[in-house]
Amino acid sequence: MNLDAIGMLLITAVVGFITTIFWRWVSVVSDTSKDNTKKLEDVKSDIGLFKLHVSELYQSKADAHKDMQFIIELFKEIKADVKEIGNKMDKKADKP
Repeated sequence: MNLDAIGMLLITAVVGFITTIFWRWVSVVSDTSKDNTKKLEDVKSDIGLFKLHVSELYQSKADAHKDMQFIIELFKEIKADVKEIGNKMDKKADKP
């Protein structure tokens, strides 16, 4: 074998090795891209389900207002009861 043939064989081997590495890298990038696409679709699906869940359980403004009015009424009753107890204690304290 002459030097030119060995040089061509060596160049062919190096180019083949580099080509193999390149296509392996392309395969890994492609697999990663497919995996990321699947994960993105899963996240989109999860967000859609979460939005549906929130919309089913979301308290409307009217419901919140009604609940707040109920709480205010309860506080008024408690305030009246505390005032009545205070008045009774004052009357008891005034007795000899």
